[in-house]
Amino acid sequence: MMGELTGSLGNRRGVSSALSTVLMIALVLVLAAAAGTFVFDLGERATESPPQSAFSYEYDSVSGKTTISYQGGTELSGTELYVLHDGVEESWVNLGGATAVTAGDEVDVSVGSSRKVQLVWKSPSGETSTVLATRTFSASGSPVFSATNQGTSNGWANSRMTSPDRNMRLVNEDSQPRVEIRNSNAGDAKISSTSFTPTAGSTYDFELRYNPSTDKLEFEVDGTVVSEQPAPTPDDGELGILLKTRNGGASKSISVDSLTLDGASIGSPDGLSVSGDGQTKNLLIDSADLKNGFTLSGDVTFTFNPSEIDGSEELVFRIDLG
Repeated sequence: MMGELTGSLGNRRGVSSALSTVLMIALVLVLAAAAGTFVFDLGERATESPPQSAFSYEYDSVSGKTTISYQGGTELSGTELYVLHDGVEESWVNLGGATAVTAGDEVDVSVGSSRKVQLVWKSPSGETSTVLATRTFSASGSPVFSATNQGTSNGWANSRMTSPDRNMRLVNEDSQPRVEIRNSNAGDAKISSTSFTPTAGSTYDFELRYNPSTDKLEFEVDGTVVSEQPAPTPDDGELGILLKTRNGGASKSISVDSLTLDGASIGSPDGLSVSGDGQTKNLLIDSADLKNGFTLSGDVTFTFNPSEIDGSEELVFRIDLG
């Protein structure tokens, strides 16, 4: 009797052990499947995010075509990029662009009488889309905005933008010549600053760039770059250029020339200059489409006698951004 009971208990233990093993294997398989589904879902969601990329746009008023060039950023597939122009939507690839888009790749599109072009990214699933940029050009080839030379005035605060968010400066002074970005809404507090010493009479290329995909603002002078990320969206559509000389040197002058916005000339005037003691001059670029990204570029020249650079902010080239 005892032997039968012992055998019965042993059989039950064997069955329970086998059942536990089966249940454990089933649980592991369920968890593995759930984890696989979760990872797969994360992978799908990652591809649904818009790319962080920069493009430039150049309009030819003679041919009526706009050249869109990829400047760099997130790896892109040409099958996910679309260009809207003249009421037509075409993929980057169908326009002759590469399938694997790399820096320097470009396409040409005809923009017709509307002179408007939009660049759109669509996710691989087709469930989401994002307008990366919108550009509208005037008949002359310039982006649609107005540029006004506001004249010469004495004083730092005269005739400039009323409420800029950021200001970018190239400053020549004896103690700390520099390139910088400042917060106009916080007492001109420095956000980013680095040393840069202008040479008298030398001309330097400059660019102010805003990329909405990366929320990055960059100011570059002759290869020296300061930046802010994340940066506020420039939704006022205004750029103010200000030149200022400090009292104490009649030979001081600043000139800014060959101003372009997104590769197109801003028209007339496309620059300004100031000279003499304690002078300030302004140029206002208004009604521009800045929030969708832009590049402002040009040349700046500082002329001065080195012996006159003996104080703070002797010569200032400043860009206000709203």
